[in-house]
Amino acid sequence: MKRLLTLALASALAVSLCACGTKTDIPKGEEPPHVMTVVDYTSDYTIYRHDKTGVLYFCYFCQDAAYGKSVCVMLSPDGTPYVEEAEP
Repeated sequence: MKRLLTLALASALAVSLCACGTKTDIPKGEEPPHVMTVVDYTSDYTIYRHDKTGVLYFCYFCQDAAYGKSVCVMLSPDGTPYVEEAEP
């Protein structure tokens, strides 16, 4: 159980650190490349799929908290990240 919790926390930390804004050299007027695709969403949550790895991420919007977004990796029953292949 500790290993699963550690993996989930480490993954959430990695996602949050990677999501920080950085300066890019994208020419003005061009769209940046997409890294994540929305797989499913409601008013409370969104599920994203990483385009290169296929790993699914769950983003929950907590309406009770002042800054209420939580992001975590979705895990398979065996504790590994859940991977969904991209549709052709």
